Amino acid sequence: GERGRQRPPDLPATMPPKKGGKKKKKSKEELEAERIEREAEEARIKAEEDRIRAEEEARRAEEERKRLEELARLRAEELARLIAEREEDAHDEAARALKLRELLEMEAERVEWEKTLACSTKPDPSDDAAINTYVTEQMETSEPRLEKAGKIVDHTAQIVNDLNVELARVRGLHDYVRVGRLLDFRRRLYDVVTKKLDEATANVLTYSSEYMEDPLAGELMVQHKFGDTSYAIWVNKGGRALRMKSLPFTEVGLQVDVPKPIATQNVAIRTIWHEFDHAKDRAESVAALEAYLRSIGALAEVDATSAKGGKGGKGGKGAAESKDESKGSEESKAKAASEAKGEGEGGEGGDGEADVPADPDAGTSVGTSRDVPLGGVMYVEMLRLPPGSKQVLTWTLQQVTAETKTVTRLPHPMKDQVGAAAAAQALKIRFTMPKHVIMPSAPEGDDGVDDAKDAEEKPADAPGPPIRVAHWDAAAGVWSEEGITEAEYAPDSRLVTFHTSRLTAMAVVQPRHMHLPFFSWQLVPSSPEETVLSIESQRFTVSIEITPAKVRLLEPAIPELEEMLGVPMLPAQLLQALARSGLVIDPIDEDAKYVTSSFTGSNMVPKERAFERQLYLDAASLAPAFALRSSKWNQQQGARAAVLYAKESLDYDEDPDEGDETDWRCALFEIDEEAVDGIRVSLVKAMESDEEYNGGRAEMEVTHRRLGRAIATRATPEAMEVASEASPLFQRTVAETLSLVRPLSFH
Repeated sequence: GERGRQRPPDLPATMPPKKGGKKKKKSKEELEAERIEREAEEARIKAEEDRIRAEEEARRAEEERKRLEELARLRAEELARLIAEREEDAHDEAARALKLRELLEMEAERVEWEKTLACSTKPDPSDDAAINTYVTEQMETSEPRLEKAGKIVDHTAQIVNDLNVELARVRGLHDYVRVGRLLDFRRRLYDVVTKKLDEATANVLTYSSEYMEDPLAGELMVQHKFGDTSYAIWVNKGGRALRMKSLPFTEVGLQVDVPKPIATQNVAIRTIWHEFDHAKDRAESVAALEAYLRSIGALAEVDATSAKGGKGGKGGKGAAESKDESKGSEESKAKAASEAKGEGEGGEGGDGEADVPADPDAGTSVGTSRDVPLGGVMYVEMLRLPPGSKQVLTWTLQQVTAETKTVTRLPHPMKDQVGAAAAAQALKIRFTMPKHVIMPSAPEGDDGVDDAKDAEEKPADAPGPPIRVAHWDAAAGVWSEEGITEAEYAPDSRLVTFHTSRLTAMAVVQPRHMHLPFFSWQLVPSSPEETVLSIESQRFTVSIEITPAKVRLLEPAIPELEEMLGVPMLPAQLLQALARSGLVIDPIDEDAKYVTSSFTGSNMVPKERAFERQLYLDAASLAPAFALRSSKWNQQQGARAAVLYAKESLDYDEDPDEGDETDWRCALFEIDEEAVDGIRVSLVKAMESDEEYNGGRAEMEVTHRRLGRAIATRATPEAMEVASEASPLFQRTVAETLSLVRPLSFH
C-alpha cells in the first residue's frame, strides 16, 4: 500500500551556467608589474608618513626647547626673586636678631637673679663645667648614712629634672651635638643616684643588728621619703618558716607580700620608687658593677648557688675579704663596664637614649620599646646579706668585703619558671599611683560608675579599667609583661595591685604614642604678644597660652593637672610636666612607626628636621596677627613639603572659625635646595572641603622665601605691621613650642 512504499531520493539540482566564462590567468609579467606598483605606493605612503612624523617631532622638539627655555627663565627669575627678597629682608632680620639677643640676655639675668635669691646650689644644666664638677665630686665621695645619702639623691633628682627641660629645649632646636652631651651628663647623674643608694643600703645591711629594736626578732624595716624618691627595705636575719610575709611600707604607700621561698631566707628586700625613668642606664650600670665584682671573685658564691638552682645566699662566704679587693682598680671597672654594657637583670628601662647626636630619637626607650612608664619606676630587688659582726671580748669584728661598700642583687628563685609554680611563688605588690598621673580611661560607653547608686555600692578597691604592668627586660631592651600577672587598678583608691616573679624595675606602662596622631591643631592670637595653641589629641584637647618667654596650660582642666594649670613655665618645662602625668604630646620621629594617619591610611611621615624647624619659625612670625590651623592635605605632602592654613585675625575677640572658608589661605612649603634659603612658600588653591588636593598656585601668586611674604598680598598692611613689630622673644617662644609639639609632622 501507500504506507509501505519508499520515497524515491531527491534528484540533484541542476547547476546554473557560469557567468562570463573562464577568467584569464595573469602572466608573470603582469604580476610583477602589479607588485612593483604596489611597493612603490607603499614606499610613497611611508615616505609621507616619515615626513609628517619628522615635522611633528621637530615641532615638538621646538616646543619642548621653548618650554624648557621658559622654565629656565622662570626658574632664574624665581631664584633671583628669592635672593632679592632675602637682601630686602636682611636689615630687618638682623635688627630683630639683635633685639632678640638683648631680650634673651635680660631674661637670663632675671633667671640668674631668681636663683640667687632662692640660694639655689643646683648647677645650671647649661653649664657643662658645673655639671661635670658636681658629678665628679659625688662619685669620688661616699655617704654611708641613709638620711644624708637620701638628701643627695633628692638634690640630684632635681638636677635631672632641670637637665630634662634643657634636653627637651635643645632637641626642639635640633642641636643634636648638644643633645648627645646632655644625655651623657644625665647618665652620669643617674649613676650618682644608684651609687649613693647602694652605698647607704650596704651600710644598713652591714650594721642592721644595730638598727633593730629587737635583735632577737632578726627583722628590720626602714622607710624614707626623699623628695620624689621613696625608699624602703626589709632585712630578714631570722629566716623563720612563714607561709608568707607581708611588708606594709605604709610611709611610702607600698605593701609587698613575700612568698615562703624568700621569706625563709636570710636576705633583704629593697624597694625604690623614682619619678624619673633611668631603667636602661641603671641596668647597664648594675651590669658593669656585677661584671667587676665577678672579675675579683666577689660573686663566686652567688653564681655557684644560681647554677645549682638554689634559693639565694646566706651570709657572705666566698666574697672577697680584702679591703683592697673591694675597692678594685679603675681600669678593671672600666673594662668590666665596657664588656657588660647592656647586660644584667637588675636594671630599669626607659628613656635612656643612646649616644646618637646625629639622631637622638633612635636610642630612646621608644627605639626598642614603644612603652614608657606611667608615673615613675619602682625597683624591687632581693639583696644578699653581708657577713655579720662578731663580738670578741670588748672588740666588735666586722669582715670587710665587696658588700661593705655596695650591694649584691639576687635573682628570684623562680624567675625562669612558668605556670602555676611560678604564680605560687610570686611577690604580691600594692602601691598607690601619684595623684598627678592620668590613668587609662574606662572602655568606651563605661565610665566605671553607672550611676549614683552604683557609686555608693562600689567598694573603694573595686577594679577599674585594665592597666598594664611591666618589668624592664635589659637583654631585649623593652618593657615586658612576662612574669607579671593579675594586674588591677582601683580608680577610687588609685591602688595598683599585681603579682611578679621578676626582681627588677617595674612600672605601669602605656604606649608613648598613646595620644597620637593629633586630630587637629590651631594657633589663635589673643593679643599681639599672646596666642593659644590648641591640640586635639586622641583623648584630650590641650590648650596652651604662649606669651613672651613663658607658656601656661589652659586645658584640659582635670584634677590630675590642676597644680600646673595657669602656672608660667618654659615650653619644654610644661611638656615635661605633662609627660610626667602621662600626657605625652612632644613626639619624636620613632613614634611615627606606630601611628597611622587617618588621611593617608599609612604611617605618619615626619617632616625633615631642619625643614620643620623653619616651618615653625615662619609660622611664629605671623602669630601676633594671624590664626593658623591644620590641613588634611599636609600628610600627603611627605617629608619634604607641608601645608597649613592662615587667616588674618586682628579682631582678638572673634572666633577665626566663623566666616567663609575662603577667608583662610592655604600655604604650601617646599624644600628647594637651589633656593637661597633652601625653602620656598606659595599660596595654593587647596581647600579643606575639596575631595581632592589642588596644589595649583592661587591667582596671581608666585613663590616666596617666607610665609610672611606670601601672605602679604592677601592681608592688610595693618596686620603685617602688627606681625613685624611684635616682640621677637614672643615669636621665638611660639616657634620653640611648635618645634616641641610638632603638629605639622603628627597631624
